[in-house]
Amino acid sequence: MRNFFLFCTFLVAGIVFSMTSIYLGISPGLSLNNYGSVDGSYEPNLYDLLRYYSLPALGKAGFQINTNHLEAAMFIEARQDFSAFLLGRDFSNLPLSVGSWAPFFDANYPRVGYIQWSSENFLISAGRRKLKWGPATYDIGLSDVPVYYDHLWLQFDDDTHFGNFDYNFFAISADRSVYGNPKTLFGHKWAFSGEVFRLSFAEENLIYGVYPDLQDIGPFIIYHHSYQTHSNVMFFVTMESILKNFRIYSEFGLDEFRLNTEGENSRPTAFGWLVGVEWSSSDSWNRIRNKEYFEDFTLSERGLSVPSTVKLRYEYYHTTPYLYNRDADIGKFTYPIRMNVMWLSMWPDVDFFFGFPYGPDVSLHLLRLQWNKKKIEFSTRLEFLAMGSYGINSPYHAPYEHDWYKLVEPISRQIVITAKLKYYPKIDFGLFGLLSLNFSSDGPKWLLNIGINKIFIF
Repeated sequence: MRNFFLFCTFLVAGIVFSMTSIYLGISPGLSLNNYGSVDGSYEPNLYDLLRYYSLPALGKAGFQINTNHLEAAMFIEARQDFSAFLLGRDFSNLPLSVGSWAPFFDANYPRVGYIQWSSENFLISAGRRKLKWGPATYDIGLSDVPVYYDHLWLQFDDDTHFGNFDYNFFAISADRSVYGNPKTLFGHKWAFSGEVFRLSFAEENLIYGVYPDLQDIGPFIIYHHSYQTHSNVMFFVTMESILKNFRIYSEFGLDEFRLNTEGENSRPTAFGWLVGVEWSSSDSWNRIRNKEYFEDFTLSERGLSVPSTVKLRYEYYHTTPYLYNRDADIGKFTYPIRMNVMWLSMWPDVDFFFGFPYGPDVSLHLLRLQWNKKKIEFSTRLEFLAMGSYGINSPYHAPYEHDWYKLVEPISRQIVITAKLKYYPKIDFGLFGLLSLNFSSDGPKWLLNIGINKIFIF
């Protein structure tokens, strides 16, 4: 019996390894910028971390599995330490120590590590990767801006008499060491679609301070009507429509709604919404290079957008001041990532928003162009951002003194221009570049990343 078990084990291992590609990559890069260095007492924010991740790691090694039904990937990166990056080593992606040229590597990995099984109508994914809901660049409910989510994702679709029906369920867990207690986000979405129209309804339920029970885990429970403590529920409606080469889309996410019968001490109305229009060229486009950047492994819900050579879109977003907020940090709609670093006074906790990356009390006009042609991937984005002075860390308790819809004065404004380029003359060799310009009352900030990428697959 033992010999039979060993035989089966080696047989399964042989099958798996026959499907596996071993991956090695090297990506030397330089970064020119006018961001100043900081000292060891500095507390980094979200934008520091996004700038850090804008430059690929110097090297990485891992594996990929890709068959008709099974997909898996895991990478370990040779990346510079986040604190060294902040303390003056941000001119390249070389993993150098602070104060010397000795090598020192980041200890926060992997950032990609998942397994996925799919068929024509069903998909399940578990592990660590980017996730995304919604038809727009950003999303009110689940954005792909965070570097990764630790997740379980289920997706099912089928044809009915009324069109195609699809259902999506996910669970995301946050690092419990940040708060000393668990924080888990559940979401489910029902969608009906045809060739030119899609309508979906969704809920998200943030369980904080306690471990989820069967009411939280149940995929077909209406979260709003479970009336549980340690729970923060949001509701979403999303629409997409195709009109020739145009795609029109919108989303509305409701956090709180104060009835006229409720008193002033009740939580104020809070929501976010977006509307967008996208023009796509008629010719399709397929990426020819291998998956290697974080965004290449993003898992998104089904939608009406299809790859094309040229895409031009305009989007408008508005989030009200009290969106995503609660009086306890653990109850806010944020996804914290704790970084193990060497040269800061403490390990920093950086909060991403689960949804709209700029958070509450914001209005945003966004114009985006994508151009993909054979070996070239190019995109540019222009953002006009107005941010009120009430943020996610502002006091959240009665009396709620601000207007529930208008941006809170004083309002700061920014113009952000971003351009990305990838050129791959060969499937395993390419060049990458990023240009970012930010104009605000603090003065202009600029960033230019350039580098090459070479991969070896065995």
